[in-house]
Amino acid sequence: MKKRVWNFEAIGLFLVFLSLLFVGYEIRQNTILASAQALRDLAELGQGELLLVAQSEELSELIDKGLVDFSALSQSEQRRYIHYVYSIWNTYEVAYRFHLKGVLNEVDLRPWAESMCKDYENDGHLLSDGYISLDAAFLDFLESRC
Repeated sequence: MKKRVWNFEAIGLFLVFLSLLFVGYEIRQNTILASAQALRDLAELGQGELLLVAQSEELSELIDKGLVDFSALSQSEQRRYIHYVYSIWNTYEVAYRFHLKGVLNEVDLRPWAESMCKDYENDGHLLSDGYISLDAAFLDFLESRC
């Protein structure tokens, strides 16, 4: 009878290789899960702002007035309008940062970018007049995109 000689080094190397494949797979799954969670959080941010307007007739009227003539708003109304608009722009900036990190691909960014450009047309003066301050790279992105 012949005895089989096992090459334990080769077996060990193969097992290490398999474990590295498994770790790589787990990292990929965790990255996909984190991206999905980030997108869900971003959607919730946007939906929260829309819901706020839908539930408050007063805020809705304030936004309508601000879009028509910001300077016609009282100081208190201007402050409230600016806070609301800032929350929108903050959400847009989060979407932009997710895009930079690869969480939001170009296709997923497109509807956000379309909304950004529409709002930039309406409220861009608040950015240029210094009422709202955003990251310079994000502003460059807006100017190149819109």
